[in-house]
Amino acid sequence: MAIKKNNKVLKVISLITFFLVLYVQFLWIIVAETKGLSNQNDKVNAFLRLFPPFIKSVSEITYITLICAAIAIISSVKWKSKSVGSEKTFATIVMSVSILILLLTLFQMM
Repeated sequence: MAIKKNNKVLKVISLITFFLVLYVQFLWIIVAETKGLSNQNDKVNAFLRLFPPFIKSVSEITYITLICAAIAIISSVKWKSKSVGSEKTFATIVMSVSILILLLTLFQMM
């Protein structure tokens, strides 16, 4: 029983952090594609307005994204090792996409 509960906790942690990372990436794509914003500063300001006031810079969002992607990867690896069947495949997909987003975020920082 404890293994199933632990597996559910890993699944929830993995999915929450995974969807948070995806949400931030999709927000940036939506803001970047907005027609009324002409330069990069306008896009960054519009992107920052989507987040709470205590997040003051894009670098803070980037660090939060990196941490959440790392948590998603670690928890999905543990979730994958404790699951079977379709859950194992889903955990692999979450892990793979999280790794890709982590690499994308790291290369955006350069």
